[in-house]
Amino acid sequence: VPTAPTPNRSTRPMSATVTSASTTDVALASIGAALGSNLVVKAVLAFVAGGRRFGLAFVATIAVPTVVFAAALWLVVARG
Repeated sequence: VPTAPTPNRSTRPMSATVTSASTTDVALASIGAALGSNLVVKAVLAFVAGGRRFGLAFVATIAVPTVVFAAALWLVVARG
């Protein structure tokens, strides 16, 4: 009874070497994109559900933490 070959280095396809730094950069960028889109949705919902005044107050409240997080994320990715 023939058996399927076991996967080993000779049967696996060759791929580009992925370093842990590039994997971390991609993960951090993904986190940033997810949080950014989440904040945009929350801001839109604040305007729709609470009106212009509430929406502006909400955006003003989350503006500073958003900028600080974006700057920290950029710094971490830029420094590697």
